Amino acid sequence: FDIPSMELKNISWRDRWHVVEGSGGHRGEDVDGEGIAMLPSGAVFVSHEASFVYRLPSWNYWSHATELPTQPVGVLPDYVARGLVSNLAFESLAVRPGTSPWDSPLLILGLEGPLSRDFQRVRRLLEVNATS
Repeated sequence: FDIPSMELKNISWRDRWHVVEGSGGHRGEDVDGEGIAMLPSGAVFVSHEASFVYRLPSWNYWSHATELPTQPVGVLPDYVARGLVSNLAFESLAVRPGTSPWDSPLLILGLEGPLSRDFQRVRRLLEVNATS
């Protein structure tokens, strides 16, 4: 915040979770979470700087867990996967809710930097169907 008179006080964390790649007893690497988004259905997703988007377990699981295993959502197109630049990948995550029963919600990812073959000023947004 760039407002000198504004400050945050008395913040306490009620719960804390460790987000890791993998599920089913296989513990992977820590997820470098850069963005988080929740669908109206309550499904929660997190973007990972170096790889893609992961779905987190349902809220019921969170109440008794200290680690949250993840499931990858989809696969990156080859031109994106091959063009990612280290530490300039998935920086933000947002949801565009479906506008009708036939319209699936979308996860919208913003890339922090250009792909390796892009001009330096290019920034990309990727859309991912959140229900598949």
